[in-house]
This record gives sequence, structure tokens and C-alpha cells, in this order.
Amino acid sequence: MNMKIEVIKVINDQFPTRIQNIYSSIFSRTASYYKDEPQITFLDKTTIKDSDWINKNNINNFPTTLFYVDDILVAELKGIVASHHIIKEIEPYIPKFKKSPN
Repeated sequence: MNMKIEVIKVINDQFPTRIQNIYSSIFSRTASYYKDEPQITFLDKTTIKDSDWINKNNINNFPTTLFYVDDILVAELKGIVASHHIIKEIEPYIPKFKKSPN
């Protein structure tokens, strides 16, 4: 079975902040770890371009990161998070960084 995973970063680009700029860099770096994994997609949603989608999904904290597996929301992280927080949500589905037993 080939599952589809989407990781979506939602930011407010009407009122950009330094925090959102820093998080965009973290998100981009994390996406690069998974660039060879075809079943995972990293997407950006912004308040200017995607306002209808953001309103429909009732998102009012920025940045927010959403994790969908086969079109089902499985996790939501609000605020700036480190790469390892994003990886922690992905690992159960795509074990790229799993520690080997000692």
C-alpha cells in the first residue's frame, strides 16, 4: 500500500514576521530531507493566496503545520517548531531517521 502524506505550512503573508521567515527556512530544510520520498509532499499555504482554504480549515494561528495522511488530518502543530518536531510526525509513516536498536 502506497500512502500519500502532505505536510502543509500555513503562514500569514499579509503581515510577515521574523518568526515566520525563520520557520519557512526550517520547513524548507526539513522538506529537503524527504526530497527522494515520492509519497510525501511539502506545501505552503498563505493568507493572501489561500485565504478561502485557510478560512474553511479554521486556521487562525501562524505559522501552523498540518499533517495529512491519505487526505486525513493526523496532526497539527501551532507556532514555530524545530525540524525534529516535523520529522517526529512523519516518522511513523516514513521511517527515514529511525534509530537502530543498540
